[in-house]
Amino acid sequence: MKEVISALIEVQKEIKNLPASESNPFYNSKYVPLNDILDFIRPLLVKNKLFLTQSVKEIENNYFRLETILIHESGEQLTSSVIVPAGHDPQKQGSALTYARRYGLSAFFAIATEHDDDANSTIDEPKQSRLDFKDIESKTENMNIDQLNEYSKQISKQFPGLTDKQKEWLKHHFANRRRSIDQSFNNQNSIDGMFGGDKWTYTIYQ
Repeated sequence: MKEVISALIEVQKEIKNLPASESNPFYNSKYVPLNDILDFIRPLLVKNKLFLTQSVKEIENNYFRLETILIHESGEQLTSSVIVPAGHDPQKQGSALTYARRYGLSAFFAIATEHDDDANSTIDEPKQSRLDFKDIESKTENMNIDQLNEYSKQISKQFPGLTDKQKEWLKHHFANRRRSIDQSFNNQNSIDGMFGGDKWTYTIYQ
């Protein structure tokens, strides 16, 4: 393992933490996207005669193992693994794998890519920390007006401590969903539920 470790030491000399350029509004946090990590890492690997690959292997109990493998031109290699839950939704599975690739790379090269929340995300409260906007987009895609109104009320009850940024996203999302429904509306349509309410009125353009 002498060759691959020596090469990795040279890479580590030039490693630095990258700026968090992407935001997750539902966790009120920022992170370094996968592309930024790869763009930073690749030239350092080539310079030190290292090849990087990430592959997915299925394991038991509906979990995948994502392997990050670093191979030196000598043939020596280092491997690390991240376990990812398998899902039936391709979009969610893709997002999970992207996260696993980013997490695997940052752990392998000791790069800080996540906002440090002092372990608050591991605490069960508040409930809004588990709000998944991708899941909301998927669930509301084929809802009618009544279903959208009811679902918005459910979210407001389930997540009572939403941030202003989260509320603003939800208001726009539910309004846009209503606009996309192919039904006959009046020129203005009042929006029920928390993300609208009596004082919120959106103009529907036909």
